[in-house]
Amino acid sequence: MRLSALVASLALVLGIGSCDEESNDLVRVVLRPNTALTTDELDGARDVMAARIQRLDKGGTIERRGQELVAELPRSGIERAVSVLVKEGKLEVFDLQGDLLEPTIDANGNPRPSAGRLRARKGSVLLRCGPPATYCPGVEAVPAGRGFHYYLVRYQPNDRARPAPQLTGADFKVDEIRQEFDPSGGPVVLLSFTSEGAEKFEKLTLVLAERGRVHHNRLGGEPSNTFQQLAIVVDRQILSAPAVDFEANPAGISANAGVQIAQFGPLEEARDLAIALQSGQLPAPFHRLRE
Repeated sequence: MRLSALVASLALVLGIGSCDEESNDLVRVVLRPNTALTTDELDGARDVMAARIQRLDKGGTIERRGQELVAELPRSGIERAVSVLVKEGKLEVFDLQGDLLEPTIDANGNPRPSAGRLRARKGSVLLRCGPPATYCPGVEAVPAGRGFHYYLVRYQPNDRARPAPQLTGADFKVDEIRQEFDPSGGPVVLLSFTSEGAEKFEKLTLVLAERGRVHHNRLGGEPSNTFQQLAIVVDRQILSAPAVDFEANPAGISANAGVQIAQFGPLEEARDLAIALQSGQLPAPFHRLRE
């Protein structure tokens, strides 16, 4: 008997599947929220994760059992699937220079991120920037690996006169979020605004254009050095920080084309982010219990 046939026979007798068969086995994964949630919130989280499982298109199920969510997921690619399921999907847009707080802003109003984690104080939150982003505001070169830079920004979502963040996930059309490619072939995630979100975006970019021009008139030099930036943030991580060119866009930027999150590494990262955002936001972060 040939060796391959012998191995197959032994596997059959011992009940051991082949590698391909094993990769299709379903694995039980227990997910628990980082904070206490109501029954309705847990049911909502289950529905969001069920939509993400469907979009991953690999099969699997999820149900609520008490205070935990229990998923049955294919063994193949399970780490990726879990990372998508537990992503909170909290989308926010900040006026970067306008919302920065000391010690992460310099005398000229430019970002001065900290390489070490800071403590947020009342009315503020801490944003981080690092992989997969290849650009972080105020950093000449983003180091490879796991290093993050941190920004302390205002957080006053209920301030009607001057809210921070200026836009949230509610200002985007969730069903129109999609992964595409930019002209250079790099993966991006495209975001479209609701009518209210479009109005907020145009007003915000007008503020940034006017502030950038004021700074340039005061400081002089290369105009691009005083361009003001949006911070597009998911789960408190800056994924993109587009600048508003006050010369090309003195009245701000039209929201008709939406915005995009770029600077991804592998295509899979952009796809996974799109899946998480398309499915809606979780009521809290979740983590996997190791059994």
